[in-house]
Amino acid sequence: MGLAQSLIRQPKLLLLDEPLSALDLNYQFHVMDLIGKETKRRDIITIVVVHDSNIALRHGEHILMLK
Repeated sequence: MGLAQSLIRQPKLLLLDEPLSALDLNYQFHVMDLIGKETKRRDIITIVVVHDSNIALRHGEHILMLK
């Protein structure tokens, strides 16, 4: 629901902190696909914080890893 509320506001920059934390693996991929499509369609910048490096590497255009 938070993601939908964020997208309705039509931001130029979308910051998402662990948007997948309460989702099973199937929904995680669907949500990341949706985020990617909406980012391109709206021509916005999206920054997503995730702890799963596999998801970041699969879906991210640019990756920053912190220790």
